[in-house]
Amino acid sequence: MPQVPYVPYPTAQPSTQGTPTLRLNTPSEAFGANVGQAIEGFGKGLEADSDKIFNRAIALQEMQNETAARNADVQASIDMGNLHAKFSALEGVNAGPKALEQYTSDLRDVYQKGRAALPNDDARRRYDSQALSVLARSIFNGAGHSAQQMKQASVKSAQAQVAQDADDLYNNPNEQGLDVYLDKARTSAHTVAAAQGLDPIATKELEDKYTSHQLSHLITGRAKQEPWKAGELLEQYRDRLHGEDITRVENSVQQAQRTTGARMLALQVNADLNDPDMEDHRPLTDRIKDVRELAAKQVPNDQLLPAYAEAQVEAGYNRWKQVQRDTEFQNKQTIEGALVGNYGKVPVTVDELRAIPDADAAWSSLKPSTQRHYLNVMSQIQRTGDRIPPAESLVERQKYVGMAQTDPAAFLDADVLGNEGLNIADKKYLIGLQGQVKKSAVQDPRLTRALQILGPDLQAAGISKSADPTTFYKYTGALFDQLQDYQTENKKAPKPEEVQAIGRRLLQEQAQPGRFWGTNQIRTFELSPPQETIDMIKDDIKSKDPTAQPTDEQIIRAYIREKYKRLYDTAAPSAGGEK
Repeated sequence: MPQVPYVPYPTAQPSTQGTPTLRLNTPSEAFGANVGQAIEGFGKGLEADSDKIFNRAIALQEMQNETAARNADVQASIDMGNLHAKFSALEGVNAGPKALEQYTSDLRDVYQKGRAALPNDDARRRYDSQALSVLARSIFNGAGHSAQQMKQASVKSAQAQVAQDADDLYNNPNEQGLDVYLDKARTSAHTVAAAQGLDPIATKELEDKYTSHQLSHLITGRAKQEPWKAGELLEQYRDRLHGEDITRVENSVQQAQRTTGARMLALQVNADLNDPDMEDHRPLTDRIKDVRELAAKQVPNDQLLPAYAEAQVEAGYNRWKQVQRDTEFQNKQTIEGALVGNYGKVPVTVDELRAIPDADAAWSSLKPSTQRHYLNVMSQIQRTGDRIPPAESLVERQKYVGMAQTDPAAFLDADVLGNEGLNIADKKYLIGLQGQVKKSAVQDPRLTRALQILGPDLQAAGISKSADPTTFYKYTGALFDQLQDYQTENKKAPKPEEVQAIGRRLLQEQAQPGRFWGTNQIRTFELSPPQETIDMIKDDIKSKDPTAQPTDEQIIRAYIREKYKRLYDTAAPSAGGEK
């Protein structure tokens, strides 16, 4: 090849190398190498793409497995959670071993159900990694709940046993078998102590508390019927009573001795009052002396027991006297009514008198001395008959009528039938008047009984005949009205507790508008309308009946009755007591 710059002489040099190898430049493409390379590259690319597709398919399958496992795990967790909630709601023995076993089986069923629904082992493996943890926790928590509930059931069972035994001792307060009850109390205490993990000191304290509980119920139950024996038991077991039980039992026994015990002493002292053949009974003063001595001997340390016993003796004696007076008065009314002709012909002999059924029963109930008196009266009636001049009889009659108005008690005790200055007609009238006075507000037996029941309440309210007769008569009048209303509406007399409710309601203070401003607190029985209201009521009554002449007192009593009904919705409480 020409060279620049040109060299005019040969430049070739001799070489010491051997003859060079002959090489022909033959490109591989001339023989199809490029095709093979292309095919090889296509194969490698195809292989790489296949790997990518395969890996992608694997990833998609793993995603599907993960999704299926997660969904199954979520559903299993929900189902297991519901089972756990239901089991956790069980209490006591309802959450015991059998329930726990069933709960565990249900949890496993839920787990297996979710696992069986998965399409392959990879999904199940993924499901197991989550669901087994939930299953284990649910079983563990359920077992803890079951154990706790069984412990509580054991404690409650022991406590219920103690309570039941205490009720048995209270209702059957007998020392027979007491040691058995106390042993059961100690056993229950140890059961509770074991369940609560108490130390020996706390266990002993709980044991003492339970045995004290049983002894206290034995003593208070005994106090209901045998207060003196209950007092002996209190002293016998005082050292074994625990804490507050001592105070409670002491108060219960003391109260029983002052009520039931005082009544027992009073019945002992007043026992002779039940003898129908005895006419002359000891005076009240002797009875009070005897019962106070008995009370002081029975419980020397109780300074108030003699006073309670005295009150019981006096109340019992007064009730007996009242019953005697009422019964005797009724029998006398029957006999005297027969002797003045209320049953037809006036009897002149005992046989004729006893031929009248009512008079026969009354005659048999009279004391011999009273029977002798009526025999004399029968003779006197036969002698005088209607020969007493009307004018003379009228003078005697008026005397008794005045006595009935001013001193009804004396009038009721008056021997009208034995008065030889009265004729038969006036005797008959006055005997009837005695019956009317007996039924009046002050003398009615129902009212007398009610006032005895309400004695403590009236004393507390400061109401008595001696201290303030006006207030006393006003209250008794209002009380009598309510008793009559109750009798009319219920067709029966009120029970003692109903009488007490009526009486206390009348003593309750009510707000009444003041005369000029504000309100005043007025007791129900003292309520009264303003004068203008009274006058308006009078005018209204007279407009309906011109002959009516109502007094202010009558209107005020009617106003109180109406106010009482409006305040309490009824004239008297039902048998269940106040509402």
